[in-house]
Amino acid sequence: MFQEDTIKFIIKEVTSDKGRLNEYVISNVESKIHCLELALRISENLERLANLKNSIANHLNEIAKNPNCLNLENIQKVAQFLEIFIYLKDAPYYKAINGLNGTLSNETIKEAKKNGQMMNSLSIPEALKKLEIISNEEYNNLRQNYKNPFQYQNFSEELKIYASLYYLRNEVSHADRDLSITQKWEYLKEILIVYLEVAGKFRKNLEKEVNRINFQNKTNAQNYMKKKIKEYESRIAFSYIALDGKEKNKNDGVITLVDMINKDNNCRIKLLGNAGMGKTSTLNYLVYNDAKNFNNHIPLFISLKEVSEDANILDIMANKDHLDCQIDVLKELLTNGYINAYFDGINEIVNDDLRRKIVKELNDFIVNYDKVKVILTDRETNTITVSDNVKPYIIEKLTDDKIKLFVEKNCENKDLVDLILSYIFEDEHLKDLVRVPFRLYKLIQIISMNGKIPKNVNEFDEFFKLAIIEREVKEKNVAEARNLTYFIKVIMDQNQSIYQRDDLVDIISEAIKNKNLSNENSDRVIDLLQELGILEEVSFNEYRFTNYQIRQFNNDDDSDSAISW
Repeated sequence: MFQEDTIKFIIKEVTSDKGRLNEYVISNVESKIHCLELALRISENLERLANLKNSIANHLNEIAKNPNCLNLENIQKVAQFLEIFIYLKDAPYYKAINGLNGTLSNETIKEAKKNGQMMNSLSIPEALKKLEIISNEEYNNLRQNYKNPFQYQNFSEELKIYASLYYLRNEVSHADRDLSITQKWEYLKEILIVYLEVAGKFRKNLEKEVNRINFQNKTNAQNYMKKKIKEYESRIAFSYIALDGKEKNKNDGVITLVDMINKDNNCRIKLLGNAGMGKTSTLNYLVYNDAKNFNNHIPLFISLKEVSEDANILDIMANKDHLDCQIDVLKELLTNGYINAYFDGINEIVNDDLRRKIVKELNDFIVNYDKVKVILTDRETNTITVSDNVKPYIIEKLTDDKIKLFVEKNCENKDLVDLILSYIFEDEHLKDLVRVPFRLYKLIQIISMNGKIPKNVNEFDEFFKLAIIEREVKEKNVAEARNLTYFIKVIMDQNQSIYQRDDLVDIISEAIKNKNLSNENSDRVIDLLQELGILEEVSFNEYRFTNYQIRQFNNDDDSDSAISW
């Protein structure tokens, strides 16, 4: 990053034998220049500081070639430079205050300053205190005395540098007069020392972060996370309601699962619940939330029912549908804890031998990569499961308050909310049924589409299937589609995720015969379903439903997989 002559220039200027700019202050200069380069490398990946690298590196290169070239406008970015280390020390804090930059009202600025949330207004002393480079006492001395350089003799050698820098920073920022060439050189040297000293103090953090960036750039992580965000937002019409749970065989009380998982960067838990309780929905939300609010941890969602006998967990994580990277890159990311691993559906692995194999891999994974957050889902009754090194949490059924919140957040208007809640709370049996989240979702869909009230689990499934089919056909609004509801239902009843065209012809032909629909033609029905976008050809003569709800209804034995809300 820095040219050889620039490195020589930095070493010469900051190790002068005159005054305090000597090796007493700056030791191991070459090592600290390396740390400075790492810091500027990181700035490329921080949106607000993306230009800091060029501003510093280019100007130093210019000065090395022409010592009379002193552009203070480009070099006086110490406060911004310190933001890199605030990011390294406390990324959530950096992320929270980063959104406050820009044009703000005076009232907002005042409140943000009061709460220590103004990154742009972080003066040098405040930033140094935040980074724990100076103590509270040094901070107070610096703030009180920086305007009077004669007071600096009471400071430590290191604090003299920061005090002088703060003084000169304010002179440049607020004074009308120009600095002399001597003052400019002194200012430049103070800046160089601060850059080098602070970078040197954070060497381990810098190396770890650059290592993470390098490895992440060798993956498809950004595209993968964009894909997960798009998938979630395009297919999820419902607001997620945080579910409660409690640790199995413990009496510690109920907790909100997502809050607990998000607060613990290294938690290892297994979510237990029957079909429809929201296991998959919770994982989908966690992945979406991680991707949307990316904070150095790449969220990987692994559907265990799709793991074949000849594949393993690491291969799936590294394949083109996930990180699209080499195994050694994946292992490095896992070793450093840069991945959150979400494994869905241990119980959905239908073959017992395969389940044992995958469970062993999961156990090994948890032991080998102890810095990785691992969340798994399973049924409580499953005996072939991960049991060591994870805490099992049972998902609680919806309380009355949660039912109300769910309906209020996921209905189009208040009249519909009132109608649905009246049905639920006037019928104890119905209320008991919809304590399972996915059934409550189905009830909202059924009532909003056709007004029917299911009385048992079978009716929930049947009414919901008919409701989404009727809505699909109604949205197409094609005269020729008068029998499509019937044909779609017949196809759905086969419960397949992929249909061969020959099979579709047979299914529809049998349906035509049973209903005596002599004016219908099976090939024409298939073509019409494809033209209307109800079926899509995924490969030659192989079809599936485009509607995510229909597809998942056919594909998932654990029906909470069918939607995330």
